[in-house]
Amino acid sequence: MIVITYATGITLLRLVLVIPLGVALCNQAFGLSFLIMLLAGVTDLLDGYIARRYQQETMFGALLDPLADKVLLITTCIILAAQGMLPGWFMVIILVKELMLLIGAAFLFFLKRKVVMARPYGKWAMAFQVSYCLLLFFTRYTNKVIPCITSLSLWGVTLVTFIALVDYVGQGFQALIKQ
Repeated sequence: MIVITYATGITLLRLVLVIPLGVALCNQAFGLSFLIMLLAGVTDLLDGYIARRYQQETMFGALLDPLADKVLLITTCIILAAQGMLPGWFMVIILVKELMLLIGAAFLFFLKRKVVMARPYGKWAMAFQVSYCLLLFFTRYTNKVIPCITSLSLWGVTLVTFIALVDYVGQGFQALIKQ
């Protein structure tokens, strides 16, 4: 049975926010995109906190939260890359990471009935990725691009994303070999 708690409702909100964010980005409404992404980032912080604080942790929520993150990031990255705001190589890194994690998590769930819980590096990667998107939206909205900050931020988010991927892959292999 699927239980919808307040925390899960907040996660569902993040998933629903992908639609207006995608529309805003396609229309290059970067101010609105900034606000929607900021709200989505806040929901990512709140849902886990509320779930832990008020004992609302559910299997459905544990599966839905990373899925909402992946849909949000993949949609955003594809649109930004299509508009030339994001390098194609970075979009490929995000797609490969997210798809590897999704396939690995599904494999572990169906093979061992184990849900891969969020890891600290994964949380940091999500925070860096959302922050980088916010930076891009802000610079486009204000027409004030500072190339060195944008470039350094891109390399920083790439590094944290790669570290998170290595951490999750290591955890996945450990879960596979454990009885």
